[in-house]
Amino acid sequence: IHEQITRRSLSALGFAEPAIYRIDKGNESQDHTGANNLGAPTHHFDDELIDQSRTYVGTMFGIVVGASEDIVPKSNSKADRKAAERKRRFVWREWGRMLHPIQDFYSHSNYLELMLARPNTDRNAIPPINWGNRPARLQTGYFVVRENFNRSLAASAVSTNHPGVTLHGDEEYQRHKASTDFAAALAYVNGANNLLHLELNKDNTSQIQGSIVDPVSRRTLSVLAQEIAVRETNRQWAELETEIRRRYPNKADDIIEHFKGLGDVSRSILFLVDTSGSMGGDKIIAARKAVVDLVKKSLAGQEPEEWAILGFGNHNVFEIQPFTRDLQAIEKAVSSLRPSGDTPLRYGEAKAAAYLLKNGAAPEGKLIILCDGDDNCIGPAHRSSNTRQDPSSGNAAKSKLKTLFRTLKLPQRNAPSPGP
Repeated sequence: IHEQITRRSLSALGFAEPAIYRIDKGNESQDHTGANNLGAPTHHFDDELIDQSRTYVGTMFGIVVGASEDIVPKSNSKADRKAAERKRRFVWREWGRMLHPIQDFYSHSNYLELMLARPNTDRNAIPPINWGNRPARLQTGYFVVRENFNRSLAASAVSTNHPGVTLHGDEEYQRHKASTDFAAALAYVNGANNLLHLELNKDNTSQIQGSIVDPVSRRTLSVLAQEIAVRETNRQWAELETEIRRRYPNKADDIIEHFKGLGDVSRSILFLVDTSGSMGGDKIIAARKAVVDLVKKSLAGQEPEEWAILGFGNHNVFEIQPFTRDLQAIEKAVSSLRPSGDTPLRYGEAKAAAYLLKNGAAPEGKLIILCDGDDNCIGPAHRSSNTRQDPSSGNAAKSKLKTLFRTLKLPQRNAPSPGP
């Protein structure tokens, strides 16, 4: 759920895939067991610790802003680029951790239900909370590990650990659990009683409250909560960008570009995919999968990379996807690969190398060729190839997919200016 929220927001804001990937990993880490994150109520807006959760978010915000200055390389040296990349990974992770409780708030509180109880609420534009005008009776639920296994034991544990808390009785809870009535669901969580996390949680439609359907919009409360969380994520970026511009006015544009993952790129990877007729069936499917798997492996690695796809077949070389850092764009592009015609391998390699030299933004380029045989094109003239075969492919038969590669040094483009 958090990945969906984060991607919906940051993709629309122009973040590149490597940034989204690492921000999401930081976000997800808040739900990991064994690191005191899952059980920390301030990391999830739980246990009625609303002000303490806001303090935690503010602390994380300050850490991210303070470290943002160093995410831009001080020079184009390898050491400076590596140092800036390490700082970017740190900032992306910490900002993702900060986003987690903010996104949780709309599923773990009754804010949505309070807004829905107001007359004439526009379901398509429910705003994030205005902390300067906090709604009356706003509350979050008390979380107990393994609470779903036994609600009675969870309620007893909360009553013991939090004297003065007044919860719904078990019979009332069972009626609430069995009901799908919208008005009754709102009344249950907007009343005077305190609530358990399981009674408020709207992370998905398998949750009691998350499954309730709003009769006006005909959407579940889970969907409505996620939509507000997307707006909140957008707001958090706007606030972060504003603070970066205030704190670092002369460097803000570069910082923001690198924060979005649009700055320094260490390697430009071009996939040249054989789309000749012999690639039909399982081989074109294997080629599509190989491209996506290699991109995913790249994302999980340490280097910021960009990718493009060319196809070759039927006497021609054609662009499938220009250089991008968006995994979804790559996945969409490879789905369009269709086999046809002959195999202009050496011509394709020459065109691909020229494409890589012209369009790659990194200091190093890598050409990866996925094909199933040797050159058999009698069309355009082409020179002999210096392509080396990847040792891992061995002496693959022509009936199987092979991987070839070349590494090229690329001209410097948009290199960062030296520091003062």
